[in-house]
Amino acid sequence: MKVVKLCGSGHCPVVKIDDERVEIGEKDNTCVLTRDEWEVLKQKVLSGEIEEELFRESTPDNATELARKRYDRTAAVYDLCEAITETFGYRKWRKLLWDKAEGIHILEVGVGTGKNFSYYPPDVVITAIDFSDRMLKRAKDRASAQKMQTRLRQMDVQNLDFADNTFDTVVASLVFCSVPDPVRGLREVKRVCKPGGKIVLLEHVLSANTILGWLMNLVNPLAVRMRGANINRRTVENVLRSGLRIEQVTDLFAGIFKLIEARKETLVP
Repeated sequence: MKVVKLCGSGHCPVVKIDDERVEIGEKDNTCVLTRDEWEVLKQKVLSGEIEEELFRESTPDNATELARKRYDRTAAVYDLCEAITETFGYRKWRKLLWDKAEGIHILEVGVGTGKNFSYYPPDVVITAIDFSDRMLKRAKDRASAQKMQTRLRQMDVQNLDFADNTFDTVVASLVFCSVPDPVRGLREVKRVCKPGGKIVLLEHVLSANTILGWLMNLVNPLAVRMRGANINRRTVENVLRSGLRIEQVTDLFAGIFKLIEARKETLVP
């Protein structure tokens, strides 16, 4: 049974969803809907007939902590596990990603073990964050070995501790597949990016191929449990949902790996 919440002002009643019905509320204060009634209600939210903030499926409270623990657990072998894909794909894509960065003040979200350090542009000020302490420790060791001046901070992209309109460009590589609430994270990226600033993402997404997409959905729970990354995210759509304007989406491989270039709208006087 899936458990979510309906979030309104002050109180978030629990929602329990199974194959046949939906229960809203707890104990003696419960409303039961059929699945059809639930879908109708959700469509009213999507159409704007009901305020989205009064009806939002929230991420389970412990999802971020579980994701953090998975990356802490795999930090020591993370680079080894990705050695083949790094050699034959990721490296050239990382260069392409960082060639798109603009301005002086740049934020890297999800620095991981610091694989992007070699592709940082010169003469810029880069702040890099990660929510995993052990991944960040490896990034610090790599930064020291490469004599990098990057500002490294432990932080969750869903709750960025930066002022509004701080960065010229925000960059992320293979990150939003593992963020529990990706739209929330992207909205935070939008908030800290300057008006007119750029967002560049290297991501893998759900295949548009019916059979391959079905297989990706099928094995996704196992992928999350093993590596912490969802392989069936719709990141292009999530970027749009966050309120960013997409400028270009480049297919890098098989319709699954994509380079997404987006921009925060300039403030209107």
